[in-house]
Amino acid sequence: DACEMLVSGQGYSFAWAGLLDSTMDTLNHVAHAGDVVSESEFITRINLDEGLTCAIQAIRTRSYFLVERSGAQDPCVNCPRRNRFPDRSAISLPLQRDTKIFGVLVVDHAEPSAAFDEQEIALLMELAEDLSYALENLEASKKLDSFARYQTLLNEVTQSALLAFDLETLLKEFIGKLEKALEADDYYFAMWDEERGVPSKFIFSEALQDAFLNPPNLESEDKFFTRSILDEGRVLAIQDVFNTPYISPKFAVRFNSKSAMGIPLIADQVRIGALILGYKETHVFTPEEVTLVEQSLNQFVLAILKVKFNDE
Repeated sequence: DACEMLVSGQGYSFAWAGLLDSTMDTLNHVAHAGDVVSESEFITRINLDEGLTCAIQAIRTRSYFLVERSGAQDPCVNCPRRNRFPDRSAISLPLQRDTKIFGVLVVDHAEPSAAFDEQEIALLMELAEDLSYALENLEASKKLDSFARYQTLLNEVTQSALLAFDLETLLKEFIGKLEKALEADDYYFAMWDEERGVPSKFIFSEALQDAFLNPPNLESEDKFFTRSILDEGRVLAIQDVFNTPYISPKFAVRFNSKSAMGIPLIADQVRIGALILGYKETHVFTPEEVTLVEQSLNQFVLAILKVKFNDE
């Protein structure tokens, strides 16, 4: 990769690259070469002053940032390599295309006699531009893949709506297709008992078998996700299940999820239940994902009404 090429082919002592996560607040290590390091030491928050100054400044200013040998005045005091290489010099280059920023590329000189001259900086900036172009193309490719996956889901849900005659079979098909399209780690569906004000039955993925060996004893006044979803009557995308007014932490802790999406199933003004998709790692939901679920839900509700009509 680029880091390996810089170290083995260009003679730099160390190089690393980081990419911003979907929140644009955290820079995560993605590659390095030239030294044995702990990847976790190269994760930094962009919205905080403490951290990896060189990376933070390159992203904030959208310009390269130089760390020159200056002893006690070292601008990157939190650099994981500073103690072993106090005489290092470094350059941090933003990876960006137009107004879109992806992350940084950081390159180190460890020898006291080495420094970054103007020609060298220009060549490294060209490399950063090439990497940014590649990242832009990769992101565009991922968007096209997502669009194709979403269109496939909508088509499949529409076909299910046309062919459906059994509610339980239809429900399982819908859940399976939606879980796959949104790349969720697990799911459960809570069938709603309107009279009691609590779920009457749970359908869940294999990953949640342990959580449902002893289903939670819910009371109508408890703050649980299914109730919140149905009361709101809309898709709820929750980035942090332990910090939301829609879920009590005592229920959230039962499931191995950090993020979740709640989907209400309401047909002909009857609250059938709620589908919950879980994510083991923090997931920032995009507007496109919410729109996809809403569109799929509309098709699914039509299928439910068709089944109901056939039963009557």
